[in-house]
Amino acid sequence: GTNWLVVAPAIVLSLAAAALLLLLPEALPFSAYPFLTAGATLLITVVAYADGSRSSAVVLLYLWAAVYAFYFYSLWLAVLETAWISTAYGVELWLRSGLADWFSHWLLITGTCLVGGLVVRQLVSQVRAEAGRDPLTGLLNRRSMLEHLARDRRRSERTGEPLAVVMLDLDLFKELNDRAGHLEGDRYLRELAAIWARELRGGDILARLGGDEFVVVMPDCTLARACDVADRLRSLTTEECTASAGAAEWRTGLSVDGLLGAADSALYRAKLAGRNRTEAASEVAAALGDEPP
Repeated sequence: GTNWLVVAPAIVLSLAAAALLLLLPEALPFSAYPFLTAGATLLITVVAYADGSRSSAVVLLYLWAAVYAFYFYSLWLAVLETAWISTAYGVELWLRSGLADWFSHWLLITGTCLVGGLVVRQLVSQVRAEAGRDPLTGLLNRRSMLEHLARDRRRSERTGEPLAVVMLDLDLFKELNDRAGHLEGDRYLRELAAIWARELRGGDILARLGGDEFVVVMPDCTLARACDVADRLRSLTTEECTASAGAAEWRTGLSVDGLLGAADSALYRAKLAGRNRTEAASEVAAALGDEPP
């Protein structure tokens, strides 16, 4: 039968840990959570052994620990947690030597945890990838672009490599929509996005910010080259719907918002100067767009 002298303290300890995390969610850094998951795995093993049942449902909690690890942790940490589950359950089965078909039980739980965790991880990866894409063009959306730009900015700070961004806005796109209809406008955006994407390097990022506004993030790229790229992209538009562009280069101390603000200011000047042209951000424009990193 169940050994409540072991099970009761385990339940109390679990409830105490849950209460602590609920009342003080910031008490522990995220780096401590893999250790908590490992501790939960140990408690599950102790309770399963104390339960003494040949078909204890407690071991199904191993699946929870595995799925949690594959959802929140890096792949190697998730695999490590699954290995810990497999080892702990194997020891529990070995201690209950009366269980003759231990291998089939061990294989079932280990396989279920591994396959279930990998399936959840794959599904989450697909959902996150779709959430980071613009549904019309398939390009990265603003959120994903900002994540890439922040990463590239940190790398430039570390290595000293140049980093440039180009903001592009279609000229008279509203007139195209009014004249040809929104379906034709959507088709134009999709086709133009595909054409622009083929013109960029593998490490460059093309994103749609919304409407007819796009941004290109170019690591290891100077301001002069960014302007050349902007001119090449603009040349691929049609005469009835041209594009204006503003380019800016990152400099030490310039934040992500500051870099985008500098490019946006340059784009605004291109619009004021008559559209269908590229303007480079000056040091003054960059300073106006700067915010503390």
